[in-house]
Amino acid sequence: MLAAIKAAQDTLGRFFATQASPKSNQDYFLVKFRLTPDADQPELIWAGDLKWEGEQLWGTLANDPSDEGYVALQLVPIHLGSIVDWRYSEAGVIQGDFTRRVLERG
Repeated sequence: MLAAIKAAQDTLGRFFATQASPKSNQDYFLVKFRLTPDADQPELIWAGDLKWEGEQLWGTLANDPSDEGYVALQLVPIHLGSIVDWRYSEAGVIQGDFTRRVLERG
């Protein structure tokens, strides 16, 4: 899993470049990040509708998190260091999603 997270982090620049200028067949851009990075067991969650305000990345939570104080579709700041994965669809084929691939291999 650590190798998958490293691969995602190492290619994050490419992900954001693609998101900034997507082709017509590229959509559903998401990042998986540590919602509460300082917690003993930080929750990993997907966020979409990614937008930059200056140097700060913002996204909307893709589902209801377990952590109290957060709800699905809530706009939250995302720290780049807390991102552990990314994904998007290209012509219906998921790109990235490194951590899911590890889990599927079991």
